[in-house]
Amino acid sequence: MKRTFTLALAAAATFAVAAPAQAATYLTPVNNGFACTNSQVSPTADKCTGWWSGNLNGQSAGVYNEVLEALQILDPAITSFTSLEYIPSLDGAQVIDFNTLLSGKTIIGIHKGGAGDFQGSGTAFFLWNNLSPTDKITTTLGGFSNATIYMTSGVPEPGTWMLMIAGIGLMGWQLRRRRQTVKVSYA
Repeated sequence: MKRTFTLALAAAATFAVAAPAQAATYLTPVNNGFACTNSQVSPTADKCTGWWSGNLNGQSAGVYNEVLEALQILDPAITSFTSLEYIPSLDGAQVIDFNTLLSGKTIIGIHKGGAGDFQGSGTAFFLWNNLSPTDKITTTLGGFSNATIYMTSGVPEPGTWMLMIAGIGLMGWQLRRRRQTVKVSYA
């Protein structure tokens, strides 16, 4: 068993080293050179990427590769994603109020149309590694069209931990109970 695990670990390490780095192939920058900065959102993001040409938010399967590539720029460990919440119409609002509680590691995509000094249509992605629990993100720019939460993960609440511990305890108790043999004797 130990040898099999060692071989599997060695094979995985070899594959990781041998895999070439993938260059950006799907994303197109917005032509006017409008820069994505961490301070365009509050609380200030840890990292951002964009502004990428087009509306990359929403549920469209047609932009999956572009979104995945942008998310991998923020965190290379991401291999797939799902949208947790999509707000289809922001009407230029500077405060984005989500129904989902944002905490821990969070990635949000925000689309901006051609409002103000921004020409064309573009989407930026913002990453927070340790976001304090909130459901609102404030932006320093106007003219936003829509937003999507791609990832949010926080520390589980104490009640969640207690349920998990109780469940593991019950499974252990059931396994221990199964091991005991029952002796039946007939008189």
